[in-house]
Amino acid sequence: MASKATFHHAVWQVELRFKPLRMMEIDVASANGSRQRELVWYLVYQLRNTGSHLKPVPKVNAAGDEVFEVERVDHQVRCFPNFVLASLDHDRLYEPRMLPDAVRAIHAREIRDPRVKLYNTVDVSTLPLDVSTEEDDRGIWCVVTWTGVDPRSDFLSLYVQGLTNAYQWEDPKEPPSENAGPVESAVLTYKTLQLNFWRPGDTIRESEDDIYYGMPDGLEGDELERVLEIYGVEQPVDYRWVYRP
Repeated sequence: MASKATFHHAVWQVELRFKPLRMMEIDVASANGSRQRELVWYLVYQLRNTGSHLKPVPKVNAAGDEVFEVERVDHQVRCFPNFVLASLDHDRLYEPRMLPDAVRAIHAREIRDPRVKLYNTVDVSTLPLDVSTEEDDRGIWCVVTWTGVDPRSDFLSLYVQGLTNAYQWEDPKEPPSENAGPVESAVLTYKTLQLNFWRPGDTIRESEDDIYYGMPDGLEGDELERVLEIYGVEQPVDYRWVYRP
């Protein structure tokens, strides 16, 4: 199985900073060219390459065997972030939508400085990120948008992939067939940041002021156990790292 094999590869990571998860009504162009007003959920975030990436370096030890040591290196990074918004209590996943009209409206609301560009998630993948330092911040501001989010949602998680190229192989839940090769016998999963949010679901009046980062506090007993099960955690956390396909 995959657990018996050793893989050596360089690992990079970028830093994520983000503003509150919010929503905004925006006139969005449809496929037929008409415009309609939609409630757009969005997250404005910043990506920074802080360097100190991990590089495996082969060396020969005193016994003459090849071993690998880890060196920390600074280099440019190109990342491909993906943000999937999950309505946990309604078992729905929302993929990002590319909305140029929304980016302009959100820039006017959140950034306001015409000298600072706000990139969408597709733009980010075309931009190499240089290493930022305390004296020279090379971070870029970006936004991700979703539509059609169930207004009844009380508990949400945002799964972010592409902040690192770290991965791991996991044994499949179902036993592989007798003729399965090593790739078929294991599942490749990617290191994923899970950001938790909660809000009082409201089908009539949706407000970004009611979206809170983290998990509800002050819960006890059965209600606490129920909420922990919904988020898939053992204790209340604002975020955690998980591995997902």
